[in-house]
Order: sequence, then C-alpha cells, then structure tokens
Amino acid sequence: MLNERNDSYLCRNCNNSYDIKNGYVDFISDVDFYAGEVSQIDMKELITEIDSIGFDTALKNFFIKFPFLHSYITDKRRSDWVFHGLGKNNKCCLDLGSGLGNISERLSFLYDEVYSVEAVKERIEFQKRRYKNSNRSNIFLSRSNIIKLPFQDNSFDLVVCNGVLEWVGMMNIDQPPRKAQLLFLKELKRVLNEKGRIYIGIENRMGMQFILGAKDHSGMPYTSLLPRQLANIIVKKFGNSGGIYGDRSIKKKEERGYFTYTYTIFGYRSLLKTAGLKIKSYWVFPSYNEPYYIGDLNDKQSLKGFIHFIKNTYPRYNAVNIGYKISLSLIDRMHKSIIGLVASLLTPSFIFYCHKNGTEMSLDDFVIHETSLTNFTTISEGTYVKYLFYDDKRVPLKVVYLKRDIKYIPKEIFFHDKTNPRDLPNPSEKIWIGDWLPGKTIDPNNFDEIKLAVNWLINFQNQSNKSNMTREFILDEMDNARAELKKVPELDITKCLKLIDNYESYLLNHSMNISPEHGDFWHGNILFDNANNENKISVIDWEYYRELGDPLFDFMFLIINSILFSEISRYENIKNEFERDRIKEIKSMIGKHFNFEIDLQILIPFTLLRYTIRRRLEKGPLDNDCMRYCDILNKIEIELGTL
Repeated sequence: MLNERNDSYLCRNCNNSYDIKNGYVDFISDVDFYAGEVSQIDMKELITEIDSIGFDTALKNFFIKFPFLHSYITDKRRSDWVFHGLGKNNKCCLDLGSGLGNISERLSFLYDEVYSVEAVKERIEFQKRRYKNSNRSNIFLSRSNIIKLPFQDNSFDLVVCNGVLEWVGMMNIDQPPRKAQLLFLKELKRVLNEKGRIYIGIENRMGMQFILGAKDHSGMPYTSLLPRQLANIIVKKFGNSGGIYGDRSIKKKEERGYFTYTYTIFGYRSLLKTAGLKIKSYWVFPSYNEPYYIGDLNDKQSLKGFIHFIKNTYPRYNAVNIGYKISLSLIDRMHKSIIGLVASLLTPSFIFYCHKNGTEMSLDDFVIHETSLTNFTTISEGTYVKYLFYDDKRVPLKVVYLKRDIKYIPKEIFFHDKTNPRDLPNPSEKIWIGDWLPGKTIDPNNFDEIKLAVNWLINFQNQSNKSNMTREFILDEMDNARAELKKVPELDITKCLKLIDNYESYLLNHSMNISPEHGDFWHGNILFDNANNENKISVIDWEYYRELGDPLFDFMFLIINSILFSEISRYENIKNEFERDRIKEIKSMIGKHFNFEIDLQILIPFTLLRYTIRRRLEKGPLDNDCMRYCDILNKIEIELGTL
C-alpha cells in the first residue's frame, strides 16, 4: 500500500515517491485528460460554485441543468450489488474509475478504507468536496492510470470495476482491445488478496437496449452488434475520438476506432477465464448503474419467478419502455428450459464477482444457509435491499430484509410479521425475514382500490382504543413540528410556520380521537389480493408506526401520494384537483368517519410539510422528492389559512 511520509507518499510497488497535491496523490500530473457525463467547462463551473455557495446548493442548481445526473450522483441503490459479495473480509476496498464518488462514498460505510482512483482531475476535485461535505474521512483519493496501479500485490478485499472494463481498450490503443482488457484484469488480480473479490459491472453486447437502438460506447448505435472489424471501419469513418464521451472536433485517425469492447455472456466467461479468474454471473435490471433487480444467471427458477412477479405485483412496470414491456411478456411465457439462455442474450447488463482460488462465505451464502432456500432475486427499494425467495412453483415465499448499513455477517436472522405494527425489528437488527404476502400494490389510478384502502384505514382506526385528542396533545405535536422545521433551512420558515398555525387551529376547533398512525400509508405499502373475490387488503412496512398518532395524517398521506401526485406534477394546480369527483368522494368518506367536513386546503399542506421535514432529515437536502416538495411548499400562497 501507500506509506505516508510528510507531504508525499511512497509507493511500495514501484519505490517512487509522489507528492500530495490538493489533498490527493497525483500519479499522472503531466497528463491532461477529460471525459465525463457533462463538458469540462460545466464540471469546472460546478466546482467553482461549490466553493462559492456550498455543496448542497451548488448541486441543486446543477441538477436543474442536468436532471439526468441526480440519481447517478445521489442514489444509494447504485451500490446495492455489493451485498452479493460482502463477506468477512471488509477492511480495504479499491474503486477504479470512481467518477463522481457515489459508489466510493457508499462503500466507505462498509469498508474500513476505500481507495478511490480516477484519472479525470475535475472528478477528483468534485470528490474531495463531496467527502468533506459528508464527513467521510476513510476515503483516499488518487489520480492514476488504472492500467498500471500504484498498489502492492494482494492489497484489497474488494476491487470495484463498475463501467470501466469496456473503456480499457481506449486507454491503451497500442494493444488490441481484448489484449488490453486481459492485461488490465491481470493487474486487478495482482492487487486482489487471496480471499478477495473483483466486482465487474458492464453492459451486455447484445442487450435489449442496443437492439432497440441505444448508442454503444462508440457513440453510435448498433456498433456493439456488428462484427468487430466492420464496427471498427464504421467508427473510423463516422465516429469521434473518445467514444460516447469524446470530442468530435478531434480528427486524429489514430485516436478513432472501435476500442470499447463489450461481450455476450459467453464472451465474458471466456475473457475472465483466460485472465485466470473464477466467476459468478448475475443478470441485473435495468442496468448495472441502476442495479435495482439482481439474480443469479444460473438460477432459472427464480428468473422465471421474478419475471412473473414484476409483471403482476408492480403495475407501474407495465408502463415502462415498450421494448422492455414486450420482452418481459415474451419471457414470462417461455419454458424454464430456455428462459436462462434468452435472458442471458437479452439482459441489458451483467455483474460478475471474480476471485482467484477461493473466497469465504458471502452474505448471499449466509442468507441461503439460514433460510434453507436457494432460489431468489434481490430488489432494491426504499430503506431495504430485499431477498425475495421463490418456492418450487416459482411463487414468492419469503422475504429477507437487509439494511444498507450492514457491515458484518450476523449470527442469525430473526422472523418478523411485517403486517403487525407491534412486531417490528429491533433497531440493532440489520437483517430479518418475513412471509411473502400475496397480492399486488394497489393501483393509484384504480379508484375502487383507493376506496378499499380508505375503508381499511377507517376500520383500523375504529378498532383501536379511543382516547380524546386533548389540547395538550395538539400543542405538543405542533411544538415538535415547529422545532423540526428549524432543522430544514431550505423551507420558507415564515410560510411554513403559518401552515402549522393553521393546522393547530383546525385541530383545536374539531373534536376527534387520537388513533394509531401508520406513518407511510401510500399505495406502495398497501397490497390488494382479489383471490376468490374477497378484495383483501394487507398493509405492510410499519417502520413509522405511532401508537398515539394524528388520525388525519394517514388519510392525507394517501391522498397526496396515491391520488394527487399521481395525476399532477405541480402543487400550484392542486386547488383544481380538490374539485374532482373522486377527491370529493374520498372527502365524503373521511368526513363521515370523523363526523365533520374536512378541509383539504389546510390538511394537505401540513401533511406535505410534515412528510417533507421527515424525509429531509432522513435523506438529506439532495433527495429528489425532498427538493421537489420543498419547492412546492415554498410556492404555496397563504391567505387567512387557505391556499
């Protein structure tokens, strides 16, 4: 590894000393190189703005200009692939081509030390500011050529190669691309310790997105599908230097060509085997940069189960890209004997875990051992990564919930009933298991299903122990809201205090009972099962449950998330939505329950405010929903307690 010596580092691998400049070690200071998702000018402007107005504010402005980068920079799920290879050895990790630092930052919570290697100076400068803003002190930055790494043999428990392998041929155009990739893989193998793992995330050469015309890394469509020599001729003639991130103004013929090799599953297995690595292969959807669904490529049973599950449990995925919709429907009808081959050919991306000779137990291995179940896919949503296990008929059977801050493999997995608010996991539990509940999340566009959810909530409150909502209870609730509001500087405090005052007055002028509060009562947590025409509703995920809560909150939360915001994108139009027939009917149902007419123009803004504050404190100021809701609340016009 690198030894610190005053203001320099001694590389034990090459015995050369390198100066520390601006907080990082620069091994290629004489190289002026740029590639990125935005122009070099835009990146320099972002860095200048961070230094001028602060990290969070600068990023918010940046996302207005480049909204497609919000998830790439902030989404914690981007590194959820790590749990498939997380083991007992989690001391030292290497992230190659670390880009804008999302993955390095997340890994810093799981590994004692993270070494972030990036060749682009502007990205390194951004990462410096990012980690200072998030108080991460165990990430060590270096600007380096990833083809020849400045690290000792057998140094790392994990080497991360996310979206990098395909670019290696362009970094070393003196070699044929495949040979350059083999040399790179052998370098990764050199710095990997004997029980460590190499993670590789990369596109499928024949993936559905490329068949549908997405641009390859060359910057042109369909080149990944062509024979290499033909692709090379086309890129030399019509392409640009540097591939999809390159500069069309550069016309040096020697810098243009098809260097960005990707492969089919068979090609990757051959490449990795030739490099002397043993591998485990996974499909990932929608991409390795958005690893929201992952499964073992050899597990045909769970693949079939997942396709059926995603089509029938999450209605919103039926409206995704029409190409994916057709593909999922076709694969769902296939026999399991060929589904593995078809998925391998069409899946957008692969992830691979590679090792030298042997590895210790991974988290996947532990979960399989503890549950005695083998067929699963993982789902990344909200707070948890979920292991969804299927029975021999490919029907979901059990769900293992995993917190993202898990660092070590626990001793056991406890069972909890996710429909029971009084059987919540202990806060110290990082992993637990529950039964799978049949049904699908209710459709926010299906008004009959929304009414079933409202009726369920009415019955739930009617069955609870009733105690009157006293003046003291109301004042305590509103004082807590005012105190929490002070922690969110993005909100207009004067305007939001008025929203709280309006709500307080409303509660004091109406008599109602305190009731248990789910706290996250939206369509994603409400399952509808119509087996035998019973219209059964099950409510899950009670992490925000309060025994003594606000009886109005869950009703308003359902209206906001499942009716209003499913139809409109801006709160300025919400006043008109209050007059729609289905809103009026829901108002009437809730009003009969409380024995007074409810005023949505007071209740909705406060509920949105309370949720926004909670989300801001949990997710941070750069959370997409938090930014959107803060913007909506700051634009509300208040006159005498109404919108």
